[in-house]
Amino acid sequence: MKFIAKPFPFRTVSGDPFPNSEYFEMGDYKIHYRVDPAKTVTPVAKAFMIHGFACNTRFYDELVEKLTAEGISCLRVDLPDFGFSTREYKGIHYIPQTEILAQMMKDFDEDGSGWILFGHSMGGSVATQMAIDEAGANDPEIASLVLYAPLLMADSPKFLRDFMLNAPVGPLLDLILPLITPYDVIWKTVGFLMTFDWKYTKQMPAGVYRDALQVKHMGRGAAYMTAVASKPDINELGKVTVPIQLIFGGRDLFVMPNVAFKMWKKMPGQADKHVFLNGAHCFLQNQADRTWKTTKKFLQKTGQI
Repeated sequence: MKFIAKPFPFRTVSGDPFPNSEYFEMGDYKIHYRVDPAKTVTPVAKAFMIHGFACNTRFYDELVEKLTAEGISCLRVDLPDFGFSTREYKGIHYIPQTEILAQMMKDFDEDGSGWILFGHSMGGSVATQMAIDEAGANDPEIASLVLYAPLLMADSPKFLRDFMLNAPVGPLLDLILPLITPYDVIWKTVGFLMTFDWKYTKQMPAGVYRDALQVKHMGRGAAYMTAVASKPDINELGKVTVPIQLIFGGRDLFVMPNVAFKMWKKMPGQADKHVFLNGAHCFLQNQADRTWKTTKKFLQKTGQI
C-alpha cells in the first residue's frame, strides 16, 4: 500500500523538555511526544516510534534524522513510566499502554494514510501487541511494522505483581536513582553495553539515557509497569497481515538467542528478517546508516515509500 502523508499540525513550545515537546492527555495520563516533520517539500509517509525500557524520545535521534531527510514525518512517544510521560503507581486509573498509543495513532492520523510503526526492545513488544490487536480491523492504523531487537515482556505471576506494587521496590529505586544520575561514566558505560562501540559512546551525550530518569517517581513507575506488563502471544503473529520487518543484533546482551529464534520462526511469511552480526541491542543508534538502508529497502519493496 502506497500512501502520501500530510505534514503534522506542528507547534513549537518552549523548552519542557524539548522545543518540540507536546502532551497527549487521556484519563490520568499525560503522554509526552515529539513531532519531527519531513524535511522534503512533499512528505511521503508517517512514522510512529516507540522506545524501549527506561529510554525516551532521544533514543531515536539518529534514525529520525534519516527518516525526515527522506520525507517521512516522525511522531516519537514516551511510554507511560518513562521519558517525560506520566509515572504510574497505586491509585492511578490504569489504562493499558497499547490502548493509549492506539488512540494517539487514530487521533493524529488526519489523512487516514496509516503509520509505519517502529518499536525497539520493550517498545517492540508493545508494537507487536498493537499489531496483533489490530489484525483484521476494518479501519487499521498500522500500515507496516518495523521491529528492532524486540524484547517481549513477560506476564508477571501474582506474587511478583504484589511484591512490585506493595513492597518498597519503587520507593527504594526513587532513592537510588538521584545518587547515580549525576555521574556521566555510569551512562557512558550503559551506552557502551548497548552498542559495543567506544567511538559512538564517547561522543554520545550521557543525557540520552540519564535525563529522563531524573523525573519524579521514576522508580515507582518502573516497578508498576513491571507488575502490570503483559506479554504478546507470538503464536498470534500469524494474524498480522501488514508488512513486517524484524532485525536482531548478533551481539545483543538482552534478547536471548532462543527467544529471538522462536520469534523469528513465528513471523508471518511476508516478514523481512535480518541479523546484524556485529550489532548490539541498540544497533540503530551507532549503526543508523546501515539500519536505515535496510529499512528503506523494505519500505520501498512493500510500497510504503
